[in-house]
Amino acid sequence: MDVLILMILVSVSLGLIFLVLFIISVIKGQFSEDESPAIRLLMDDFASEDGKEIE
Repeated sequence: MDVLILMILVSVSLGLIFLVLFIISVIKGQFSEDESPAIRLLMDDFASEDGKEIE
């Protein structure tokens, strides 16, 4: 029974640690980039090197 209580405490504390780290990364702006390279790849407006659109 002691092991079960220990496992619950360890799992709850790990969950709280990861929650705090997630909140810190959100506050610092880690997830604020809307147009990542994967999204930019799917956009239709491709531009050549001189700035004109390629049709």
